[in-house]
Amino acid sequence: MVNKYPGRCHVCHTTVGVGEGEVRRENSAWITYCQAHVPAPRPTRRCLTSDGCIIAPYEADSLDLFRSMPGARWDRDSRCWRVSLDIGDRARLLELAGRLKLDVAPELRQVTQSTQAERASREGLYPFQVTGVDWLSKRKQALLGDEMGLGKTVEVLAALPEKAAVLVVTPANVKWNWAAECRKWRPDLTPVVLRGQNSFRWPQPGELIIVNYDILPAWLEPQQVKAGEMQCAEVRIEQAVRDTARDVILIVDEAHWAKNSKTARAKKVSALAQLCGRVWGLTGTPLENRPPDLWGTLRSLGMAQEVFRNWTHFVDLFCGKRRRYGGYEWGKPKEIVPELLRRVMLRRRRTDVLPELPEKTYSTVVCDLNGELRARLDGLWDKWQKELTAGVLPRFEEFSEVRAQLAADRITVLENVVAECEEQDVPVVVFSAHVEPVRVAGRRDGWAYIDGSTPDAERQRIVEQFQGGQLKGVALSIRAGGVGLTLTRAWKAVFVDLDWTPAANMQAEDRLCRIGQENPHVEIVHIVSDHPLDQRVMELLTAKTTIIEAAVEYRGDSSTQCLTCSGATQ
Repeated sequence: MVNKYPGRCHVCHTTVGVGEGEVRRENSAWITYCQAHVPAPRPTRRCLTSDGCIIAPYEADSLDLFRSMPGARWDRDSRCWRVSLDIGDRARLLELAGRLKLDVAPELRQVTQSTQAERASREGLYPFQVTGVDWLSKRKQALLGDEMGLGKTVEVLAALPEKAAVLVVTPANVKWNWAAECRKWRPDLTPVVLRGQNSFRWPQPGELIIVNYDILPAWLEPQQVKAGEMQCAEVRIEQAVRDTARDVILIVDEAHWAKNSKTARAKKVSALAQLCGRVWGLTGTPLENRPPDLWGTLRSLGMAQEVFRNWTHFVDLFCGKRRRYGGYEWGKPKEIVPELLRRVMLRRRRTDVLPELPEKTYSTVVCDLNGELRARLDGLWDKWQKELTAGVLPRFEEFSEVRAQLAADRITVLENVVAECEEQDVPVVVFSAHVEPVRVAGRRDGWAYIDGSTPDAERQRIVEQFQGGQLKGVALSIRAGGVGLTLTRAWKAVFVDLDWTPAANMQAEDRLCRIGQENPHVEIVHIVSDHPLDQRVMELLTAKTTIIEAAVEYRGDSSTQCLTCSGATQ
């Protein structure tokens, strides 16, 4: 570095003033050189050795990449980074080595494609799906986070080894879809759908057991036990069960359903993840609503520590700050977050891997309000205007009744929009966060509807009828019909209102915009009431998606402009 103190040159002994020449650290001492005798820079090694050691000079700008390498840890003794050489991490390791311009040991570059990936290629899967199959088949822990509509189910089925014992945990409304896809893509495996309480059992080799979250057995929940004078919770499982589970591949579909660690659902999934030999999670929305959702999902799958180390570090990476009266205020995630996620997650976007899929276009239909409802919204606007302007959503509990009234108030406009689609012979899908608009639209002639009360078998029959051209349209509640269904016959979707969780709305949109959609564009129509409160709420719900995108595929600057999530807690 530049000389900060006067001294004498180590070579010619001439006086070297402040700011002249250089000083260097040599053998624990600072040595001064005049400008004429500054030593030539030593050649620096930049390599990844066969034993997983990275030798490279210190570069502040590259620290995030070093830290995001699979299994990265700083070895104080050898003063180098140590990384994972597991075959499942190899592709990511080589990618980062290339970005860091490291010379890689030749033996580390010898990576062969798995037999599952070779079979998937022969069977005609898209190249990006073959890549996904290869990635999954080599990993014990994996989170497949491809955007909705890219065929995650097919990738997972193709990645399974022959005669595998597989346990699929999934929402109830897509159990039969898993069975159908298994019969189509893996006829060598026998799908078995479990129904009812006390039906749980472990799969045999060559068997794919499909069970919904709600009927996972109670013995998976931690029980309070006394250890001396202390109470603690632990899962008490017989050794025979542990031995059986060790050979099982656990697939957790819609893994974000297990994001809340306080729920029985998440506790059971977490216990399964600890028992099973391999754990693969699937979700198109790893961060469904708030940053803690991402932590909770990874924690249930047993991957949180591998990615973020601990909760304190996670909060720091998401620029979180404790609020005075509880909960957290979240900013935009730091640039390293998506890099760290790639330790366990593979995520591809439609625009990158399937550019031929249509882009979504959005339009808004503004509807008038009846006098009584307008007066009520005026009062709430006066009450909440300050918070809404600052970017804080109303508490869901306070606003839920009004949202239901708004949805019912839009039914007339919805019927006009749907009638126009029928006149033009346009297949259309209607979504709402509330049941009333769904049932009104679904009872039209030539229509059907799916809500939380629709049996699983009936859901599948309705989808098949619509896809086969036997229905003019189908109406769905966002939560009941927003996952696991393919509605690519339609290229137009009408949202009467939005779910309070942005990711649920995104999932609903992608029932149409997915593999199989042949129309050159997909149109999303939002019905919005003519009032500043309703319009501002819609803006904030849309804005909340930015924190989701920034966490999993952030490309912009690392500013920490804050997006406040009302009621956000750990």
